[in-house]
Amino acid sequence: PDVQAALSQFIVSELYAQVDVQAQLADALPEDLEGLAGPAAAALRQPATEAVNFLLDTNQVQNLWSQVNRRAHQTLVAVLEDDLQVISTTGGVVTLELGDLVQQLGEQLGISDDVLDQIPPDVGNIVIAESDQLAAAQRAVQVTQVLSVWLFVAVIGLYALAVFLSGDRRRTVRQIGWALLGASILLLVVRRLSLDYVVSMVENPANEAPARSVFLIASALLAQLAWAGVAYGVVLVAGAVYAGPSRAAVAVRRQLAPLFSPEPWVVWVSAAVVFGLLVLWSPVPAFDVWWSTLVLLALYGFAVEALRRQSRREFPD
Repeated sequence: PDVQAALSQFIVSELYAQVDVQAQLADALPEDLEGLAGPAAAALRQPATEAVNFLLDTNQVQNLWSQVNRRAHQTLVAVLEDDLQVISTTGGVVTLELGDLVQQLGEQLGISDDVLDQIPPDVGNIVIAESDQLAAAQRAVQVTQVLSVWLFVAVIGLYALAVFLSGDRRRTVRQIGWALLGASILLLVVRRLSLDYVVSMVENPANEAPARSVFLIASALLAQLAWAGVAYGVVLVAGAVYAGPSRAAVAVRRQLAPLFSPEPWVVWVSAAVVFGLLVLWSPVPAFDVWWSTLVLLALYGFAVEALRRQSRREFPD
């Protein structure tokens, strides 16, 4: 809604800048009422903004808005990846092309075709960035593309190696959980501080609300990953505590021992059903990618088997 309101005001301002609304009204009014064209044009500005805001709710306009953003996004990604073909085609400029949107909304507001034909096609276009401003971002993208997968594999591998070499594996798993939890909370704090920094860069106070909304939308996946890290950390810490020597943990394990007492295949089938429900629910982004789902499946299977063996060993009866 914040973006929609700001967009409505912007489009109406662009239309008023290109179309002499006062002259249009003067032509439509009788001669003795032409003097009212100026006040009427000013008075129509707010209703026009409200009308545009209503039109932005329609599927037709929202589909066009999606296409405009998708084109800008594709161009931005190509520029960040230093695609010379795209840079030569676009001049290295990433633009949100709202000309078609201005034209369509002008038609639906009843502006004549003759007037709309005189509006330049690049009216309403917003320059997001130029390639010469993105040199540091281009280098960061190149490094990220090379290292992201390998760093993920390295982190998982080092955690696994730490557990394997540890003299107290349960405590090591608990520490890994705390590490994930702390890093994820830090990521959420960084996102919040970044939000405040971005909003502070907005010169017009009226645009602070849409800027805040755009940042939250753009960083939504980052927040999902951070909250997923919080969930992983909590599960690891809780699992390590559950498997620990404290009286409370032993009492809980004693109460849950019947769940692990049937034949191994019964435990495994039940565990598989639970994991299948998690895949269908997809509470964290990792379930949306096949290879990360397999990693979670391996960790889940290891944990189930470890808890099953511990339970049978502690409470054989």
